[in-house]
Amino acid sequence: MKLNIYSSRIFLLHLILLGCTAGSQATTLFSKVRGNVVEYQCRLATRVPASTTFLGLHGACSLMCQKTEDCRFFCTLASTGACALFKAFVAVRWQGHPTSGTSTTYDACYTSWGDPRDIVKTNSPFTFSSNSLAFPQRYATDGYACLVPYSIFATNLETNSYSQIDLEQISRVQAVIVATSEITYIKDMDVLLSNTSDFTLGQKIGRVNGYTPYWSTYTINTNTSVAGRYITFYTAQYSIHGYADIQVIPLL
Repeated sequence: MKLNIYSSRIFLLHLILLGCTAGSQATTLFSKVRGNVVEYQCRLATRVPASTTFLGLHGACSLMCQKTEDCRFFCTLASTGACALFKAFVAVRWQGHPTSGTSTTYDACYTSWGDPRDIVKTNSPFTFSSNSLAFPQRYATDGYACLVPYSIFATNLETNSYSQIDLEQISRVQAVIVATSEITYIKDMDVLLSNTSDFTLGQKIGRVNGYTPYWSTYTINTNTSVAGRYITFYTAQYSIHGYADIQVIPLL
């Protein structure tokens, strides 16, 4: 079938509109994060989009990340027209890494993992039963995790392990979203909400039965009729209690 000039222009316009729609849909999957300095270790690739330049750098990069396996996070650098794709779980609140010889400063970064409703802050008071020296506790609320380095929180191998976050306000919680990593998982864990740091006085609002998968996200739906300030994650069995990042979604 031959197309005349008019038909060809209409066909091209349809292609452009289709591409713009796809780019717009991809863009809505990502939220901007606070940090823009990123370590090399989690990077999947750095590419200059060519065939999708009409979408703009942000739109083209978000579409590219959506189509790349394991991409959960991307950053843009207008000076080179490039986007860097990462496999890291990075929350909206993530502050970025300190500048170093193994990092790059981008114009902006965007994540598909971070939920803007999350009420856990990077500096939220965080306590725990124990902390394995290999896995610093600061990562639990930092919102950054990839295979290398192991940016995760983990307790020692023990019974009755727990971690607790002070939400600094009385809240009702509708969901807890956990990111695990290559070597951390959650097993038979209770989620408790209390008005004091003594979680034994609180109420169970959710539970994980069995294991969560490695290197993935897991959503725990919770009982919204209970309100409290301290949310605790408790495992009675002899195991390592740990995760890469945790988000608490309030009932609005």
